Amino acid sequence: MTHTLGFTENDLRRLAGSRSFNGGLGYRSAVSRLDVGDGAITATVDGTDAYEVELTEDEDGGLTGWCDCPYGREGNFCKHCVAVGLTVLGQAGSVPRQRSAAASRTRLLDAWLESRTRGGNCSSWYGSSSPVTVSCAAAWSCARQPPRRTPASSASAS
Repeated sequence: MTHTLGFTENDLRRLAGSRSFNGGLGYRSAVSRLDVGDGAITATVDGTDAYEVELTEDEDGGLTGWCDCPYGREGNFCKHCVAVGLTVLGQAGSVPRQRSAAASRTRLLDAWLESRTRGGNCSSWYGSSSPVTVSCAAAWSCARQPPRRTPASSASAS
């Protein structure tokens, strides 16, 4: 699995420590909105509150975790990060397909945004008779919205 993802269960255990790792085991069923992107894995984990989690693999194979729970905001690799990591490891077979789809969506959006900055319109993408052209303005508006969170602190693998 390491070749597919770049991290293992042992990496999660090392980053989190035994207490957070064991806590994360019980939160696997609380993971929702899992998105395995080209450069990051994001999810929501329902605990005391709904916590946003992001895992990022660097080019050297290290794993970085960010969570907006109190312990995660202190720069710790928390149980919520562990739960997301374990969930992804459990779905390792589908990760390459999910990452490919994410990269494709990113390329399509980048190309579409580029066409909009050059004065293009949605008709050039979908044809003037396409029903998609009707929602062009709405899609442009959504694409300009700020990201829903700003990264705080994180923990890195060594």
